[in-house]
Amino acid sequence: MWRRDLQYALRQFRRSLAFHLAIVLMLALGIGANTSIFSVLRAVLLRALPYRDAARLVAVTQSGDKVTGAALTEWQARSRSMEGLAYYWDAQYTLTGAGTPRSLNAFQFSANLFPMLGAQPLLGRTFVEGEERVAVLSYTLWQSAFGGDHSVLGRSIQLDGQAYTVVGVMPEDFAHPNATAAIWTPLKMDAGLAANRELHAFMVLGRLARGSTIQRARAEMGAWGARIQPLRDVYAGNLGPALWALQPCCSCC
Repeated sequence: MWRRDLQYALRQFRRSLAFHLAIVLMLALGIGANTSIFSVLRAVLLRALPYRDAARLVAVTQSGDKVTGAALTEWQARSRSMEGLAYYWDAQYTLTGAGTPRSLNAFQFSANLFPMLGAQPLLGRTFVEGEERVAVLSYTLWQSAFGGDHSVLGRSIQLDGQAYTVVGVMPEDFAHPNATAAIWTPLKMDAGLAANRELHAFMVLGRLARGSTIQRARAEMGAWGARIQPLRDVYAGNLGPALWALQPCCSCC
């Protein structure tokens, strides 16, 4: 009889152990998922953008599309709710003259875009009005292609076979408009683009005037077909609602 009792006790212990191990595992998975979701949530939605007075930065589109040169020129001249407007578009370059040739995701910026963000380079400077064949490197490209060498400033590189002078390197946390950007070069709007009402070519960044609000800017510029949203919302994209929805569920775990 004592053998039967011992066997029964051992069976119950094994069942109980498996049950409790399952509970511990579920709790561990829940805590891990909750921590991961909150980390993403904080990075995307809660952490301050690394720009000067970032709450005043907005993205501007034309009826939900990219902006024509003519519309941008009109907004720059007439808007009172915006302190300034800057523009940019994406590009692709092949970098040579720095080891193995590599394809780069790039962006061309108007000269006022870096100052509008209030983004300071880690090394050197950004470009100024009137410059054309100069380049600002991302931190990642500086490390991977140039070994983090400080003497890269002033160096001539080849982008699509044309000579550009490196004038600056951005810090590691700079990634406008996204983390794929490896290099930035100047973008100047010529007279033809400035008058063009058909080609929706430009992405536009704006800074609200001091004392203005996004509601006021929307009311003013909406009359000209402009749509405005906070830059943070653009960065978060469609992740925001999903992350907020997931957070309580994970907390319940």
